[in-house]
Amino acid sequence: MKLYGAHMAANPRRVKIYLAEKGIGIEQVDFKPPYPEMKTPEFLKMSPTGRIPILELDDGTCIPETMAIIEYLEAVYPEPNMLGSDDRERAWTRAVSSMVADLVIPWGNLVRHRAPSIVESYGFKRVPEVALFFEPIVERGLNALEIAIGDNPFLVGDRPMIPDCHAFALFHATIDKFDYKLPDRFERLIAWYARFSQRPSAAA
Repeated sequence: MKLYGAHMAANPRRVKIYLAEKGIGIEQVDFKPPYPEMKTPEFLKMSPTGRIPILELDDGTCIPETMAIIEYLEAVYPEPNMLGSDDRERAWTRAVSSMVADLVIPWGNLVRHRAPSIVESYGFKRVPEVALFFEPIVERGLNALEIAIGDNPFLVGDRPMIPDCHAFALFHATIDKFDYKLPDRFERLIAWYARFSQRPSAAA
């Protein structure tokens, strides 16, 4: 198998963190900006949406989209279990994964329009009103995760699961790349982020 992605890009990084947590070693190919490979007809046959990551199987079959890749790998490599050991845990894992996914677009828009140096360096116009619009949406999403984690060390329970991989990639991108500071009232998420940052998979 071979994983196509890009270094530190959020969606491929979700899979990289997952692979590191599972201890799965597969070949990884990282495209580099401006990503000329991703504009070719050959690439679009692998990923019709033109997005990464893509998992290429040994028989040449290509699986695009992050969650599809992770669920395929979870079926092939069931241990250590990261989706859930019973129906209830699997349902809650998917629910928390959805909470994280709901944050991606609002949080991305918030930090992009709050950080003029980064946005403008790519030639995009910063619109502060966009950040103001998305701020309460992001805070509601963070509050949902703050409630969901409860007193657990990880988002779903006492061990790292798929939502932790999704969330850490997203949190790291916004906090480190865009210098976003989690509001102090999200103390459980702040503690979770600090704790997960110490795991070897955080360097993936």
